[in-house]
Amino acid sequence: MDLLTSFRFYVRVADAGSFSVAAKELGVTQPSVSRQVSALEAHLGVALLHRTTRSLTLTDDGRIFLGHARAALDMAERAESAVGKHGDGIHGLVRISAAVTFGRAVIAPLIRPLLERHPGLEIDLRLNDTAQDLAQDAIDLAIRAGELQGAMLVGRRIGWVSPCVIGSADYFDRRPEPRQPEDLAQHECILLDRSAQPGIWHLEKGAETRDIDVSGRFRTDSSEAARAALSGGLGLALVSRWLMQRELSEGSVRIVLSGWQSHRVPIYAYHLGQRNLAPRTRTVIDFLLAAFRADPGLSDVLN
Repeated sequence: MDLLTSFRFYVRVADAGSFSVAAKELGVTQPSVSRQVSALEAHLGVALLHRTTRSLTLTDDGRIFLGHARAALDMAERAESAVGKHGDGIHGLVRISAAVTFGRAVIAPLIRPLLERHPGLEIDLRLNDTAQDLAQDAIDLAIRAGELQGAMLVGRRIGWVSPCVIGSADYFDRRPEPRQPEDLAQHECILLDRSAQPGIWHLEKGAETRDIDVSGRFRTDSSEAARAALSGGLGLALVSRWLMQRELSEGSVRIVLSGWQSHRVPIYAYHLGQRNLAPRTRTVIDFLLAAFRADPGLSDVLN
């Protein structure tokens, strides 16, 4: 039997939790997947899966074997990459997790150029505002702002979240532009309710810091709602530049209080701490790092 093929089929079934879903991802029939996994179980002499008409779960042996199967597939990929058997040597599936708004606004637009550069690569993008368990949820790469807790996690900083004060051209047709942080107290402000004190904006410029009391008639815990309100001229908002990158490029909104911004938060690409990271996962990290460095809304270049 072809062990690597059986390993690949088993890993897909374990990740998907379904023979039919795995078959669709692999582009084969469901009976083909079932036969490969059954042959693998016979070869190993253990049951890897508990099968019922309604569910599919891993046995204890299945959970142990899954990590070894992944390692074997990654080692095979590195061997193939070393001799260039698959074009640029990068192929296979990378599952990426990101927060919903960030994933839609930043990660999703990068998928096409990433896949065009690496024809053998596949991407499964999972958007969730709750940090996921990379091992349990079979996530290869989690893109998150700030630090995640986990002894097995390795993080590489690939960019920055840099909140600054932004207002729309429509708003400034009706109100004067603030010239110093203290002027914000006289403006209608959109409060992004994700902190203990959403009505206090902390701003920094070099060694200077200001804590400004602001107020407004609209508050939300949604970045997308704040973006819509800001674009609609409701008021000023302290938001990350990446959130408004399209509008900034179009000129419909602009950054005010040049040089002043809130505390910057690093963006990390997290993965499980395998000794040898799969080349496809490392390629995705490198691609995102280069893309973020080229984007002033995601790099460490100050406005």
